[in-house]
Amino acid sequence: ANLVRFQSSWRCSNNRPRRITPRECARLQGFPDSFIVNPTDAFAYKQFGNSVSVPVIEAVVNDFIEQNKDVLNWK
Repeated sequence: ANLVRFQSSWRCSNNRPRRITPRECARLQGFPDSFIVNPTDAFAYKQFGNSVSVPVIEAVVNDFIEQNKDVLNWK
């Protein structure tokens, strides 16, 4: 029952996944909710599609450093 309830929240009536909103794109890319999204959806999608996901880059770099401390002679 929980799965059905979950699925209905992200599927349209035609049983296809819904498009995420520009605000959701911004959140996925690490933009704060205070960031003002361009009112034109097409431009907003392009802007967020071309942006660098800072939280992902930060996680990758931190993991790299953690895994290579001995090799890099870092404390």
